[in-house]
Amino acid sequence: MKSFPNLHRSILFLLSILLAGCLCGKKTGELEVVRGQEFNLPLGKTALLKDGGLELTFTEVLEDSRCPLYTNCIWEGQVRIKIEVKQAGDAVAVEFTRTGQETEPLIEVVDGLKLTVLSVNPYPESGKSFKPADYSVRMLID
Repeated sequence: MKSFPNLHRSILFLLSILLAGCLCGKKTGELEVVRGQEFNLPLGKTALLKDGGLELTFTEVLEDSRCPLYTNCIWEGQVRIKIEVKQAGDAVAVEFTRTGQETEPLIEVVDGLKLTVLSVNPYPESGKSFKPADYSVRMLID
């Protein structure tokens, strides 16, 4: 059987180009979201608005003093998070604070876009521990 070294090189070259093209689109840790649809954003990850050039990054859990489930507390506690909003190169940090087991959405308007935080997870439970990397925020953009 004859060897086709030039053909093999050509195929490898084309595969390299295809692979490079696939890797250039989004950075690791980014997810594409659609306006008006709920999404889950893990701590340290970035959401890109599909039709708007907006980036949201869940940057930090500033505080989580919520009373764990199945316990009795004097104070219900709160969770405070920071989300970086970047649009057209300008970045602003937005803080959201949710008390205890509050279920009402938290809303902030930034540059005409309504950012709604629906929940911050996981919710503390008595006897269970979790790492910062376990945090995520359920939200939507309108």
